[in-house]
Amino acid sequence: MFRSFFAVISGLFAMMIVITFTQIANVKLFYPPPASLDFNDKVAVATYVQTMPWQAVAVVVLSWLLGTYIGATVAARISKDHVMACALIIGVLDVVLTAINALSIPHPTWALAMGLLLPIPLAWLAGKQAAQKGLASTR
Repeated sequence: MFRSFFAVISGLFAMMIVITFTQIANVKLFYPPPASLDFNDKVAVATYVQTMPWQAVAVVVLSWLLGTYIGATVAARISKDHVMACALIIGVLDVVLTAINALSIPHPTWALAMGLLLPIPLAWLAGKQAAQKGLASTR
């Protein structure tokens, strides 16, 4: 039980690291915010996000999906007894966090749809691959 809890916490941490660094790279390399942007002003941030080109929004969505996959892989690899459950918990957490983010910062509909529909299948895929690697290593 403790190992599964640690696996989910580690997977969540890995997911957040991947999302954070991918989005920092996106802001630094592709679409830097204006110097006058106040990140505490939700209206200004929403305006900034709405004016982002689709490529920059695609990198944001990619960060969510890559974060989910890597986080679910970490959780599944650490957990020995509940591999798929730990991976799917990461997928569900990503969907919940994406929905919370979307409530505070509006995103394009296509980005939100991808961010809400794809994390759970990706987490399932990561769990399945981790389970297969675990079985392969014991034979």
